[in-house]
Amino acid sequence: MERRLNIKLGSAFTPIEMPLGIAIIAIPAALLLPVLSSAKAKAQRTVCANNLRQINPALRMNSKDSAEIAPRTPGSADSPGRKWTGYKH
Repeated sequence: MERRLNIKLGSAFTPIEMPLGIAIIAIPAALLLPVLSSAKAKAQRTVCANNLRQINPALRMNSKDSAEIAPRTPGSADSPGRKWTGYKH
């Protein structure tokens, strides 16, 4: 019981169908790329805003644990800590 595959020799893409198929795929891709890049930029802004929002509670907790002295500025080992009482409720 031998099965035979019926393959037509003339069933390949014609020279017109191939660029047409590529164009059908390329046009929606070209329309979606700006949307995806703007969504990525918006996501990065959201992440940045959330990180900045977390800095205030972190500094409050740090100053509460270290006798109301703010952390030193990076790169200046000799700068004294300052009292940090302006952000309390």
